[in-house]
Amino acid sequence: MASQPIHDRQPVRRPLPEREWLTLTEVVELGYGSHWTLRQRIKRGELAAAKIGNLIKVRREDLSALVVPIEPAEA
Repeated sequence: MASQPIHDRQPVRRPLPEREWLTLTEVVELGYGSHWTLRQRIKRGELAAAKIGNLIKVRREDLSALVVPIEPAEA
């Protein structure tokens, strides 16, 4: 059986651990925006963050600040 070329393989999606602090990459994987968007929200004070070592991390509970409810369309 021939193996697939590397460029044809899909990335392996693993579930994120239930930790209090998440890296920006993990937050991006959860669908809260791109790295650029998250950094802009941190800069504007819309999202609390901390630098831990060389990584910028956010608390899982602070991600709720990024959720904006959608108003139902008026008929």
